[in-house]
Amino acid sequence: MTIIYDAKIIEIGSDAQLFFSENMLILFNETALPELRDIAVVHEVSELKSNISIGDELQLAGEVYKVTGVGEKVNDTMRELGHCTIAFNGASVPELPGTLCVEAKPLPQIQVSNEVQIHAKKGT
Repeated sequence: MTIIYDAKIIEIGSDAQLFFSENMLILFNETALPELRDIAVVHEVSELKSNISIGDELQLAGEVYKVTGVGEKVNDTMRELGHCTIAFNGASVPELPGTLCVEAKPLPQIQVSNEVQIHAKKGT
């Protein structure tokens, strides 16, 4: 599989755990405003090399999750701000345009220096 996004986590906001308990995670790159960093998993600036699609894989803290739904704004906000909300719910239709849905599995134990990668599905 081709890696289309690759960044290292550099900070975990003080309130990010509130979203973890709801099976959600908010990503922003290091350009995020201070008030957004509190709720986010912050990572290095990285380039999204091609659009994220259903069937791609998110690799986070060594765990792999199949992408099941991509909100209409996810690719734009990932390119601009390294931002999306990841819902670990297996939904095929995200509730909000900035949400990336992945298979319903428990969130991994996220730590600073973990990698966030997105791999394009086979054949792309």
